[in-house]
Amino acid sequence: MGTITAPTPDATISDTFAFAYSIDNWCEEGYNNFKVFASQSASAPTVADLDSNGDVPNALASWGDYTVANFGLTPLGTQPPSSLEMPSLDDIDTSDCVPMFITVVETFNGCPVS
Repeated sequence: MGTITAPTPDATISDTFAFAYSIDNWCEEGYNNFKVFASQSASAPTVADLDSNGDVPNALASWGDYTVANFGLTPLGTQPPSSLEMPSLDDIDTSDCVPMFITVVETFNGCPVS
């Protein structure tokens, strides 16, 4: 799977913060699609936590769906931004120092047959 390269783990983020996601493309698809969420819980969301649409339930923010073109293909869809805007702090629980997570959910259309 891919890797969030910005922000770094345990980074302090402000209203707008750098965002970068490195696609792994292990399935060698022409295009990789992913969604980005902010959530708050005792632990980071896992695949088992996603709903049937591949979304993080009760997310504080959903920044949208993005597409990355591979192999020099023409870009399609919405390209990932280089920064994201922090959700309203009014929605974040600061009473028990519950961590916040930025989660990327990749979707795959299928692997090419070899």
